[in-house]
Amino acid sequence: MAVYTRVDDGALRAFLARYDVGTPLSFKGIAEGVENTNYLVETTRTRAILTLYEKRVDPDDLPFFLRVMSHMAGAGLPAALPIADKTGTILQTLKQKPAALISFVPGISPDDPGEEHCAALGTVLARMHLAMAGFDEERPNALSVDGWHALAARCTDEGLNSIAPGLATTITAMFREIDGAWPRLGSGDLGSDDLPAGVIHGDLFPDNVMLGPDGVITGIIDFYFACTDFYAYDLAICINAWCFDKYYTFSQAAAKSLLGAYQSVRPLLDNEIDHLDLFARGAALRFLLTRAFDWLNQTPGAVVRVKDPGEFLARMEHFAAHPDVLRTLAAQTAVSSPLPTEDKTMLKIYTDGACSGNPGPGGWGVLIMDGTESRTLCGGEPETTNNRMELTAAIEALRTAPNGAQIDLYTDSTYVKDGLNKWMANWKRNGWKTASKKPVKNKDLWIELDTLAAAHTVTWHWVKGHAGDPGNERADELAREGIDKYGR
Repeated sequence: MAVYTRVDDGALRAFLARYDVGTPLSFKGIAEGVENTNYLVETTRTRAILTLYEKRVDPDDLPFFLRVMSHMAGAGLPAALPIADKTGTILQTLKQKPAALISFVPGISPDDPGEEHCAALGTVLARMHLAMAGFDEERPNALSVDGWHALAARCTDEGLNSIAPGLATTITAMFREIDGAWPRLGSGDLGSDDLPAGVIHGDLFPDNVMLGPDGVITGIIDFYFACTDFYAYDLAICINAWCFDKYYTFSQAAAKSLLGAYQSVRPLLDNEIDHLDLFARGAALRFLLTRAFDWLNQTPGAVVRVKDPGEFLARMEHFAAHPDVLRTLAAQTAVSSPLPTEDKTMLKIYTDGACSGNPGPGGWGVLIMDGTESRTLCGGEPETTNNRMELTAAIEALRTAPNGAQIDLYTDSTYVKDGLNKWMANWKRNGWKTASKKPVKNKDLWIELDTLAAAHTVTWHWVKGHAGDPGNERADELAREGIDKYGR
């Protein structure tokens, strides 16, 4: 974020009059970031971010970005949501520039991300990638390899060498390494089983993530580099952005936390792991070049903190000197499934939840059957509800299944059955609110269940409880065992 275009009080009031947000109380420019003009606006009814789109943002792409944000929010992810005016219009014009009003997300961006922050990011990033599998639009990545060459030419060798002696030669050498090895979308990789791709954030730095006081991610912002590219490349961008300290030193512990949390939700395929180090070098080169260009082309009078290209030169050199570090860490953090992982694993799963009092000590149980083999899971909590235990049982079952499994899941919970078959589509459409505009109960678990289910082909079945079905009876026994072991 930044301020390139000044907006006066009269222009602001006229702009906000288009919306049903009340009258302005305060208005402040935001200096962080480098791409667009941003103001924090507080009105009598809400807080929001006013964004005027500048520089590298193509106005024709803005509807795509705004739809991505709406899709993320509709999927239950903590994404900032575009605000429509009184006519239902989102994209506006202000000071002869495209503009939009975006919902304010609470929280603070981490200045010095730790391992726990990287783990939180990894979980949310994986959920984002799974959620975007249901988004049917595409946008080419203008800042992929061809775009990097164009940026380097615009910076000129003289300009690059003014930033760091010999930088132009270093970048040319990296291009020689990357050009022939970089996979190209549209060559059979997009959507394939080998190297999955879809819409990525493309710029998920710490200043685009908001954290609550408990370390939970409360908001994802700035989707203005969202594009169609490889999910593993988006992951490599995040490793570049989150796993180096202020001295440009790489933290393997932070990277392991990020990779482990990501793979707990969306396990990486072998080919994705094999490409991570290449993608990390490419991501470092991409941000080195965009920062170099901004460094050499500063706007006089703009309220913006121009960022040091040297940060990403150091990252690029690190990954060049350690060409297998991410493959090694990803392999170490891979989610090993105790079940067979052949294509389209067929599983039959029974789940059940129980509670001694409601609320009270609770437990959940899972019976997983794979042909003639079976295994069980159980757990519990000291203070919970029966519905939460029913949901948790289904979540834990799906979490252990190999990615892409074909699953028949049996539950005796009408709450789970009706939530999945009758209510969830409307909840997501309404921003996880009920028809009466109230927050969905157990929203956190429903979102997690929905995200995990997207990684598999799941057929949901309802079975009457305590009616002699052997699988259901065994799951019930495990749920009771969970109360005894973990719930008291």
